[in-house]
Amino acid sequence: MQSDIEKDKRIAIATLKDGLTSACADSITEVLINLEDGTCDYAELIPILEEIAQEDWFCYFDDNGSGGMPHADPGRNTSFRSWARKAIENIQQNCQYESTSVIHRALKSNSTHIIESTLEYLKSEDNCADRSLLPILEKIARKNVYKSYSYFSAFQTESELGELAQAVIQIIVHHSASRDNMHKPSSSPDTSPGI
Repeated sequence: MQSDIEKDKRIAIATLKDGLTSACADSITEVLINLEDGTCDYAELIPILEEIAQEDWFCYFDDNGSGGMPHADPGRNTSFRSWARKAIENIQQNCQYESTSVIHRALKSNSTHIIESTLEYLKSEDNCADRSLLPILEKIARKNVYKSYSYFSAFQTESELGELAQAVIQIIVHHSASRDNMHKPSSSPDTSPGI
């Protein structure tokens, strides 16, 4: 799982850099799509996002629907200033939830697939009691809809993870409460004299 997270991070960095170099809005949108309200904490993206926020002119590409070579479409230009700044703020917020747990880091990936498979794993195991995961799980539940973007398919809903995140939250709350009760010292019987 750790190697998948590192691979996802490398791809996100390379894709943003490519979009910045070629002024390609498609590449930047592909990475930014869930960054402004998701759980990603890839701090390495922040310097590139700051550069993107300073630029004003990115073009979406078009092949005129004929399968020709993609070319910049000046009629579809955009600025990512606001979007990139929101993404930076969100990444900084997510970095505050620190953990050395691989599960924790997987839930803070920028890959919807990694997040979803981690949630499914936690649900199927049905034994997690790690309350430190709750802030991230609650954020996933609030976001709910994860989208994807690509040059070929444009914007799509990739997954709705709110219900799955809620199920994992309930598992954690249940198991952590059970463990707390197991470790609670039993109270000694009342031996005080009656009045």
